Amino acid sequence: MPSSARRSWVGALAVALAAVLFVPVATVAATPTATLQGTVTLEGGGAASGYVTVQSTSGSDVATRPVDASGHYSVVVPTGSYRVRTTYQGRENNVVTSYACGSFSIETAPVVSVSGPSSLDIVVPRGAEVVGTLTGRDGRLETALIDITRRGGAGEGFIPRKTFDPATQTYRIDQLPPGVYDLVLSSHDTVGSREKYAYEWHHGLDVAAGGSRRVDAALKRTPTILGRVTSPDALRDPSRPVGDVTASPAWSLTPEEWQVQSVSTPIADDGSFSVAGLTAGRWALCANPNVAQASLRGACGDGTTPVVVELTANQVVAGVEVALLPAGSVAGRVVSEVEDSSPAPAWSPARVAVFASDDPRGDPVAVVSVEQDGSFRVDHLKPGTYVARIEDTSWRSDAHGWWPDAPSVEFAETITVTAGATTDMGTGTLSDDIATERLAGSDRYATAVEASRALFPADSPTVPVVYVANGTGYADALSAGPAAAAEGGGLLMVSRDEVPTVVADELRRLRPDRVVLVGGPAALSSSVAARLAKITGVEPERRAGADRYATSLEVNEAVFGGGDAPAELFLATGRGFADALAAGPAAAHLGGPVLLVDGTGPLTAAQTEFVRGTPKIDVVGGPAAVSDATIEAMGPVLPGIEVRRLGGADRYATAASVNEHAFATVTDRAYLATGSGFADALGGGVLAAADDAPLYLTTATCVPEVTLTDLFRVSPNIVTVLGGRAVVSDDVLDGLPAC
Repeated sequence: MPSSARRSWVGALAVALAAVLFVPVATVAATPTATLQGTVTLEGGGAASGYVTVQSTSGSDVATRPVDASGHYSVVVPTGSYRVRTTYQGRENNVVTSYACGSFSIETAPVVSVSGPSSLDIVVPRGAEVVGTLTGRDGRLETALIDITRRGGAGEGFIPRKTFDPATQTYRIDQLPPGVYDLVLSSHDTVGSREKYAYEWHHGLDVAAGGSRRVDAALKRTPTILGRVTSPDALRDPSRPVGDVTASPAWSLTPEEWQVQSVSTPIADDGSFSVAGLTAGRWALCANPNVAQASLRGACGDGTTPVVVELTANQVVAGVEVALLPAGSVAGRVVSEVEDSSPAPAWSPARVAVFASDDPRGDPVAVVSVEQDGSFRVDHLKPGTYVARIEDTSWRSDAHGWWPDAPSVEFAETITVTAGATTDMGTGTLSDDIATERLAGSDRYATAVEASRALFPADSPTVPVVYVANGTGYADALSAGPAAAAEGGGLLMVSRDEVPTVVADELRRLRPDRVVLVGGPAALSSSVAARLAKITGVEPERRAGADRYATSLEVNEAVFGGGDAPAELFLATGRGFADALAAGPAAAHLGGPVLLVDGTGPLTAAQTEFVRGTPKIDVVGGPAAVSDATIEAMGPVLPGIEVRRLGGADRYATAASVNEHAFATVTDRAYLATGSGFADALGGGVLAAADDAPLYLTTATCVPEVTLTDLFRVSPNIVTVLGGRAVVSDDVLDGLPAC
């Protein structure tokens, strides 16, 4: 590019830059300000302390300045219209927050115009007060809780000053702007962790500017129970805490009052207690010993009736006595023989559960963990007799047994507990061995008798009922088993026209209060009924219908009908026996019946009415046994009912499915019967039900894999094989071989 052209280009650029850089800038005018100043004094005399805040008319703070020692303030703000608020911080009885010209809220405060040097003197209004005495009706208060609320809005920064003098039992609330107030007076005094006094609410207190309002209050006690805990002095350790008293809503309270939580309070060294902060109603009191008071027990834990006290509002009931009773202890050691890849240890994670000897299948009275050295101790036991169960809690097994090394409760050692003493239980063994046994007679009738003898040994109390069914057919006995179990009875079998001698002898031994014949004259003749009446001395009841389904319904309605519907019910086909065999003990375990149905179509009207109200129905077997159409037909007539099918590839898998559903935890016993016949399982099913045990099906020479899988899941200590060698071989008994 020629040099002249280059110079021309540079010159043009310089001119352009100069034009940009020297553009004139517009001047922004500053907002004018003004000073607002004045003196803040107290109504009644004296300079105020605190600060002054200038607010916009919308309520936002613009500037805040302190008030000096002479009460003067000065604040610079943009010219405009404002409201001026004062905040008093002195000790005189003047309102803490107010607005210039005597207003107490921004909504009513006058607007002040500031356009130049302005002067505004402010007088802080005299405060109103509420005063009075505050005490308890039955004594002095140590603390007070005072809450006051100004109706219609308290105004910005409403902070009343509240004081309480325990010495004079007086209170004072001052620095209040005039207005109408709601006042709540109460106390922080407690009994234990509960409020000792109820609050008083005073509504609509009209307090004039600078005025005084007097409100005296004597607080009522919250409903309170005062009393003493008695205990055998010789068994109490005076160096340890005694324990506590628990008050719980009594059972007659309404469902709304059930939501009230229990209240506990410690027992004083002299045995006294006080339970406060209760609601009106009926309260049940129980004393609970401290864990260190090993020779004492609570009076409610073993079924003793609690002390019930009825309280009205603000009532104090005194002189109530609650007892701690004498107790004993047991101690022992557990040795584990649970199989593992390493040698059997002396100890395995375990626990010991103690049961009353007369209710070993009920809830345990105590459960304790076994210590690392294998030892355990159970305190606070009621004097009496017990049995104990050892349970493995490790990952290795579900081993369990009864003290000291019994596979089931009938072989357990009875433990005697005496007051003030510790019973040495010795050493118990935890093992995962499975024992087997055979229960059989010479024929089906004798096998049922053997089951009856096991169910009702020689020292049993009176037998309430014995059901009698035809042993050559299965239909009637399938429903009879769960019904007999529900009534605490047994099941025996006869032929249509004869009572076998072994059955007659068993009936004479049992001497039942009632005899129930299952089936009509075609199943059990009138001559058999007469023979049974002569043997037992009682006239048999007959439960029968037009067919097997009607008979099943008749049996079940007599036992499970007429009251609350059972929680769960089993439906099984009446056209075969296999599915219902395992269902009998399972239904008994769940407290329900087995109802036989045709399974090819809808339930009959009578069957529908019987199952109505039962929330859960378990259909046993596949669609070939009880069709899908049968299940689908239940929906429209039984809305909301839960129907579950329990089935498998064959009868053995179906039985395993039934037991997997019904028996969620380990059991002491399990029963094994042939799946190719019905008689042994029918006779032994009531025994299985009484033992709260599942019944599985097997072949004659080996146990199906599906059966073994669920059998090992419930981990029984004893497997009882029902029937003789002809139906279940010794090979099955000896090793439970799989097939």
